[in-house]
Amino acid sequence: MIVLYFIELMIMPIVMVGCGGLWRKQPPKSINKFYGYRTARSMKSKESWDFAHKYIGRIWFKLGVGIAIFTIIIFFIFKNSNDSTLGKVFVNLMIIQIITLIVPIISTEIALKRKFEK
Repeated sequence: MIVLYFIELMIMPIVMVGCGGLWRKQPPKSINKFYGYRTARSMKSKESWDFAHKYIGRIWFKLGVGIAIFTIIIFFIFKNSNDSTLGKVFVNLMIIQIITLIVPIISTEIALKRKFEK
């Protein structure tokens, strides 16, 4: 059970690092509705599409590495706890990870607005 918790907790940081690393260097080639950072602002032009991916890619890569390290440290501090405590730690780490994933979207949208809606 503890191995499953650990694997589940590492999915989001790995996705953030992977997408962040890829997007900051090589954003998706074309605007599409299936893959990428897809918002109304990012899909307005190829320039805004590339900018949005590089912008959020840098942020997600750094935050993904940070949240992975944080998750590993907290997980190993509590790994020998009872199931109730471990469950609470798991839920709280997931909430922190979700916030870490979502907050950069706000700053990316602000950056898009500043750069492309003058």
